[in-house]
Amino acid sequence: MAKQVRIALHSPELRKVKPAQWTHTDGAETERTMPNSKDTLEVDSLGLATDDADLILETDEGFAPPPDLLPRPRRVPTRVVGRLKTEHGTIDVETRNVSRTGALVATHGEEFAIGHIVQLVLEDDLCDSVLVVTGRVARQVKASGAMVAIAIEFQDADVRRDEIVKFFYEAYKKDASWQKRAVKGPVEDFGIDGLIRMFAAFSSGGTLRFFELSEEATVVVAKNQVRGVKLGRVGGEKALARILSWKNATFEFEARADPSVKEPPVDVDKILATAGDEVQRLCQLDVADLPLDQEIVVDAFEVEVARRHFSRTEESIALLAATKLTIRKILDIIPEADSRIYPAILSLRHRKVLRNVGPKD
Repeated sequence: MAKQVRIALHSPELRKVKPAQWTHTDGAETERTMPNSKDTLEVDSLGLATDDADLILETDEGFAPPPDLLPRPRRVPTRVVGRLKTEHGTIDVETRNVSRTGALVATHGEEFAIGHIVQLVLEDDLCDSVLVVTGRVARQVKASGAMVAIAIEFQDADVRRDEIVKFFYEAYKKDASWQKRAVKGPVEDFGIDGLIRMFAAFSSGGTLRFFELSEEATVVVAKNQVRGVKLGRVGGEKALARILSWKNATFEFEARADPSVKEPPVDVDKILATAGDEVQRLCQLDVADLPLDQEIVVDAFEVEVARRHFSRTEESIALLAATKLTIRKILDIIPEADSRIYPAILSLRHRKVLRNVGPKD
């Protein structure tokens, strides 16, 4: 006896689903074709059928669709801001890419262990919708001694598949429309400072993003002003100085301001000059033996002997080093310029208050 089987197609890639081969539970095989005499069914980039209908196949009792009919989810670039909740608190995050089963989320330097259970709250302002999902940390993305993103695997992806796909599909469509109009390419001859100055001069409001290896930085510009800078957990002139030192960056510019990056506006020439001076000071320091992923620890005896001679910066470094942080994390947490923190680290190490113990896993 024939029956209809409805399969919701949520393939994350643009493809055509061909006539399926169905496998009987006892191992026998037979062929079935698409409904309405179609040889193929168009599926859009997030897996929703172009005719807005599920795939319906007629099959005999006891027949089941082969696993390869529904391809594995591929993540698509989609930016949605939100919050990540754990038992320790809440941090602001932004998705880098998404699928129906998970998301890659920028954590801005905050660390999460593999297997850690988190709650992801995403808010799509363009669509005025909210998605709340629980998931586990499946992968970590690290760069220069800091965790820059985590992959979250949704725990209830199968049960809430339609809800999740609908939310991300709407967000993807809105974001893709902006991406199509974005200006992007290698920095090369423009220079990062040149691009910031150019787009600040000719834009009434926009967002520059710079990419190098796994790191991503955001600079919001408008009317000859810089209105926000973000690199991980660092902002302002300190973040801008680090961005200006990148050698092989690419960029993209969208003619809309990123609402998650907002600081008091500063004249573009002023902030670029200040950040440029910081880059020059950093170039004069010999920090080759202080890689950013290096973990440093404090010698408990030496720190007590030398503590009364500590500067404020040295005191902060000693306190943070007691928790076995990387140099990158220490630079990120202390609000002073990197050109002031590095000499203090070198001084403490010379006095044997600090010692290197190798890269942190």
